[in-house]
Amino acid sequence: MHLLKFLRNFRRQRQMINFYKAFIKEGDLCFDIGANIGERTNCFLKLGAKVITLEPQSSCFAVLQSKYRNNKQVKLIRSAAGSEEKEDQLMICDETDECSTLSKEFINSYSAISGLNWNKTEKVKVITLESLCRSYGVPKLCKIDVEGYESEVMRGLQSPIKYICFEFNRALLSDTSKSLEILGTLGNYRCNFIKYEIMSLVSEEWLPLEEFRSKLDQIITPDILTGEIVAEHLDY
Repeated sequence: MHLLKFLRNFRRQRQMINFYKAFIKEGDLCFDIGANIGERTNCFLKLGAKVITLEPQSSCFAVLQSKYRNNKQVKLIRSAAGSEEKEDQLMICDETDECSTLSKEFINSYSAISGLNWNKTEKVKVITLESLCRSYGVPKLCKIDVEGYESEVMRGLQSPIKYICFEFNRALLSDTSKSLEILGTLGNYRCNFIKYEIMSLVSEEWLPLEEFRSKLDQIITPDILTGEIVAEHLDY
């Protein structure tokens, strides 16, 4: 079983590297927002990128520290991202560290249908993407995975970023639409997407952001529960 798990993880890591190498070159700066235990951070590092890794959950941040505390290519920051600088309560999922969130809407949408529970909280610092850009530079790629809090993270950004990859959830497409609307104010973007755990673009055709947003409910069909929007700035 350990060997099978290793082989599955190795295969997934190779698929992830092959996907992101179309967007990231050696020496590029990347943001990993909502890093969990660093799967994307590890991928970006293997592509030769420098990584700003943001994770608020204490248990996950401890894992990140054990992996990367001596890696000069990684800056670890224990914080959440949002629309303003503040302190907030991170709601901790009892069953999995992958579903802790600042979004009450996410919990309201999934608690009844998922069997998951959120009975604990942690006080966390919240910073903005724009403050990260000021401190470390504007990244080539920013990945955002924050369990239904994506539009709040987008509100904290004023600088256009070449590639932004952010999670969507079928039950929260209204938040995905808000995220796209905010992103559209930052420049001329086109969009595509990937399904959960499948590291390849669904469509051969990229759509202009507003067209993608207007057709969102048709593009993200009911059988696609979650995945990642990939947005590319065309005038970068």
